[in-house]
Amino acid sequence: MSSLVKEDLEKKLFKPLSQNLYEFIQIELSVQDRYYLCVSGQSIF
Repeated sequence: MSSLVKEDLEKKLFKPLSQNLYEFIQIELSVQDRYYLCVSGQSIF
């Protein structure tokens, strides 16, 4: 499941800003409480 979320985040949030999503951690405390830690970088070329 988290790989689908990662792909979706990368496609919708990071690629439009010319950034790459390098690392992704999903923390789920309950069904309603989900948190995401993302590490990205910007392409300089």
